[in-house]
Amino acid sequence: MNAVETGVTIGSLLRESGLPRSEAELLLRTLLGRERAHLIAHAEEAIDSSKARSARDWFARRRTGARARSSGLGPRAGARNG
Repeated sequence: MNAVETGVTIGSLLRESGLPRSEAELLLRTLLGRERAHLIAHAEEAIDSSKARSARDWFARRRTGARARSSGLGPRAGARNG
């Protein structure tokens, strides 16, 4: 189990993403394996440090124009999501 990074929540990751909300939600939904309704209802839920780092990396790559499918954004086949 990974330690929870103090102060990092679903909502804070979405706000700091630098992406349109819909894009940030899609990437975070994929990373966390959650539905959009969960992101909205649990915006104050703490995110563990490894997932927070992954989300920030995915957001940064997307801001540089990487497309989700062709660039490898999102989990790789067979990769564990946690």
